Amino acid sequence: MVYLFPFISYLIGSISFSFFIVYWKMKKSIFTLGSGNAGAGNVGDILGWKWGILVGIMDFAKGVSIVLLARAIGLNLGLNEVNNIFFILGAILCICGHNWSIFLGFKGGTGLATSIGILFMFYPIYLLISLIIGLILNSLIAMELAVFFGGSIYIIIMLLTGKNLWISFLPLFLAIPIIIKRIYWIKKSSSFDFNFLK
Repeated sequence: MVYLFPFISYLIGSISFSFFIVYWKMKKSIFTLGSGNAGAGNVGDILGWKWGILVGIMDFAKGVSIVLLARAIGLNLGLNEVNNIFFILGAILCICGHNWSIFLGFKGGTGLATSIGILFMFYPIYLLISLIIGLILNSLIAMELAVFFGGSIYIIIMLLTGKNLWISFLPLFLAIPIIIKRIYWIKKSSSFDFNFLK
């Protein structure tokens, strides 16, 4: 079962609540409405803030569910190297499923709510502190930078309190598919020059 965990996590991540709710309510694809992003923010713009919050909670729950599944099959961070690797891989693939859903032609959202759900299952107080700092910074700087600094604060707090290194650096692993999707999304929706990334 441990070896199937990454695949199952990807399938769980691939369930797009935003797509199905918008299609149910409007009989239209979310990819053709609003920003075209299959995420809670776009659902809020299309159907109203209540629906946006509902989708955000459901996406958050996907992250929570894969951690609960991992623990149910005896897979958790810090036990041994095999467990660590399979858990990290499953967590990354859950975000990948959200961002590139196998059920939606490999399209999706950006994975932030799902990644928060995963992190919530370890040290929610530290996560809350980093989220508050990120939200404050988001009013002053671009969202990408606010998320980066918020995640960095989480890592710093974890290291200063002597927590497990695998859990401490979990945000870095989860950030990989989020950053890739954000870069794609910004390039698609703006004329921002990304030549410095080449």
